[in-house]
Amino acid sequence: MMFNKDFVFIEDEKVSDGMGGYDLTEIQGTAFKAHSTPVKAETILKEQGFLTTKGLRLITKDVINPNESLKLKNVKTNEKYRVIESLGFASTPYIIFLLEVI
Repeated sequence: MMFNKDFVFIEDEKVSDGMGGYDLTEIQGTAFKAHSTPVKAETILKEQGFLTTKGLRLITKDVINPNESLKLKNVKTNEKYRVIESLGFASTPYIIFLLEVI
């Protein structure tokens, strides 16, 4: 298994536009390397009750906080994902994320 894809946690932050409104800016959090595999929408629907056209399962061994953010971004493609589920295992250093494209 190759951990060769770069991902980063992202969050949207409101920034005043100076006219009483606000703009959203993207704040990047922790970066990590992961192995990714595509997941069919039918699989996500059966496992989680979510319907999406495209999904991704990530496996990482980097030390990260899986509750840091609900959004991730692929550094190379800039494709953004929403975290549906994250699983950590006490006996291993691996964390698995189930994602849907946003």
